[in-house]
Amino acid sequence: MMRVAVCAFLAAALGLAAGGPTWAGERKRLGEAVGGFRPVAIEALAGVPLSGSLSLAERGYLGVAASGPFTIAGVGGELLVVEFFNSACYACALMAPVMDEAWRRVDTRPELRGRVRFLGIGAGNTPGQVLEFHEGHGTPFPMIADPEFAAFDALGTMEGTPYLLLVRRGADGSVSARAQVGYVADAGAIVREIVDALAGAPAGDDRPREVGGAAWRTLKPPLPAAQLEDRVARAAAAAGLPGASARAVPLPGGGTFYRLSAGGRSLWAYVAGRSRVCNVCHDIFFIVLFDEAGTIVGLEPISITKYKNVELDERDVAFLRSRVVGRMLARGIVFDPAVDAVSQATMSSALVFDTLRRLGETWKDMVAAGNSLP
Repeated sequence: MMRVAVCAFLAAALGLAAGGPTWAGERKRLGEAVGGFRPVAIEALAGVPLSGSLSLAERGYLGVAASGPFTIAGVGGELLVVEFFNSACYACALMAPVMDEAWRRVDTRPELRGRVRFLGIGAGNTPGQVLEFHEGHGTPFPMIADPEFAAFDALGTMEGTPYLLLVRRGADGSVSARAQVGYVADAGAIVREIVDALAGAPAGDDRPREVGGAAWRTLKPPLPAAQLEDRVARAAAAAGLPGASARAVPLPGGGTFYRLSAGGRSLWAYVAGRSRVCNVCHDIFFIVLFDEAGTIVGLEPISITKYKNVELDERDVAFLRSRVVGRMLARGIVFDPAVDAVSQATMSSALVFDTLRRLGETWKDMVAAGNSLP
């Protein structure tokens, strides 16, 4: 219940109930959806394994096996309503009762109930966070965790959460989808969209909405090359390698990586850029430094924000460093929000840890590429 209370507090603190910014001449709550559902190009449903502590009744509702992982493609029904959310996203908290009501309206209509399935996916959330969100809102449909953003990588968007995806499977095996980003205030509007999607009617807005894919976690830092190299060199000095020269190392998959050398010693620096999790958050950028053995020796923010999109202060940065410096990339990184999250920066903290986890899978190849340079 604590997370739900915090989200409600943040919503009140931002004056959401009284209205927010103005778009197209209408008063909108901060985080509210702008425009209608738009088509999404999805050729096939993701085969990403999903798991969670679902009850037998929830598994029966989804039409999946009584135990073990399952995939989105394996969920039954003609239309799948996927709600990507994050438990720390206040717009997702606003969206929760609307989605609950939309499910109830579908459930009371026999012509819809047997054809539609709802599934909530907590992007970047642990099972504990999802359980707290699920129970706190009394949500009647299943919700599962996506702590490593695997499902979000496959079907999510760089526009952030809440992200509502309606996926229709045709009798011929074809797949079509439409999606909306942001808080939708009217459950009736969602149900009408579900009916239209089932009928194969075109979305009201024909502009395609792109799936984020890997691009949402490989953003280029908004700094000129010379300034970025200076920031990297200063980060190396703070990590115990003053006077280091920074040499860029090309990476096949993109990203910004440097070999740092001084006095016969070397460090490595990866400049990370991650797209926002929530639809009103900011993208984050930071530098992580590690040695030849894969030990993290430094972490320097370029831009990491917390509540109200305020930059982390010195105390926040010191705390974040205390949670990551000294860890081995080769051993994998697991984010525990109870002990690893900077206060009021849970989503940004999760992105930092997820980036470090992914580095644990690639850093050796990155170092090998750097050592092969003449």
